[in-house]
Parts: sequence; C-alpha cells; structure tokens
Amino acid sequence: MYTRSLKRGDVRRIFENLVYHGATDQILIDAHPHIGTNKLPKIIQNIRETILNFGGEIHFNSKVSDFIIKNNKLVAIRLENNNELILQEKKMGYSSKLFFLEDIGNGEWLVNLTYKGNKKQVPTYLKLTTFYNWSKPNEKRKINVYKLELQDQKIRLLTVNKELPVFQN
Repeated sequence: MYTRSLKRGDVRRIFENLVYHGATDQILIDAHPHIGTNKLPKIIQNIRETILNFGGEIHFNSKVSDFIIKNNKLVAIRLENNNELILQEKKMGYSSKLFFLEDIGNGEWLVNLTYKGNKKQVPTYLKLTTFYNWSKPNEKRKINVYKLELQDQKIRLLTVNKELPVFQN
C-alpha cells in the first residue's frame, strides 16, 4: 500500500503515529512510504487499543454527521443515526448506550452483565430502563439501578421470551 499523501501537505505526524503503533520507521524516510498489507491489521488493532486506553470509544458502522459546538467548545457529536455522544457527561464518568432486542427467535434469552471494575476504584451505577410496548400508546417503562463495585461481579439483568414479549427480572 503506497501513499500519494505527500502531495497533500505535511503528513509526518501521521507517519510517526503509524510507527508508534507498529509500522517500520522506514516510512519516515522513504520517498514512497509502504506500511505493508500484512502489518496493517496489527497496526489498526494497536491504534484501537490506544484509543480505548485513553477513554475513547470505537463506533463501528457509524458516521459523524455533525459536531455540536456551544461557547466555542465541542459538547456533543451527532451520528448519522441521530444518536448524540454527549462529551460533558462522558468527562464526568457518565455514558449511555441504547440497545434494541429485535427478532429474538424462539426460547428464552438471558441478558447478563459481568462488571470488570473501573480505573477510579469507586462504585459504578448502572441504570437500566426497560420499555414495554415500545412506541405504542400503552408504552410502559421499568427502571432498575444496580450498584457495581466488585470486580468480575456477575448480574442477571433481565430475561426475554418471544412468547411473552415482556421483560422480566
């Protein structure tokens, strides 16, 4: 994989970043830098681990559609599917994930959680909001809060059954 990026300005910082994550330092001096297709998967894996280690998130199949800026500060990132990543809440240690269970098939599904701990060594609280009859006039919600403090703590959050399309704890 050769690059013509040198025609687009100074890319040394990018090459240095690739070297930091496992590319050969030869790309810093070659006229036509070549990373190596066989090395690229490991380099990408290393970049992903660096992002996660610094508190970042990886969103697959997502496209940024807008940056929300207030008072000259980036406060949120809007994704193409209209989900917003609220940066201030993330800085404070809060985060939010939305999951939809669709077409679950036959049988019973158990939704379990294994808490792996956190860097601050303080309890983490999980708020689980379960919706019944989502987006229908008779929609209801149930809220449970879990205190997570023991590393490798295992919790059964809910059970889903197609015959009984209601979540149960």
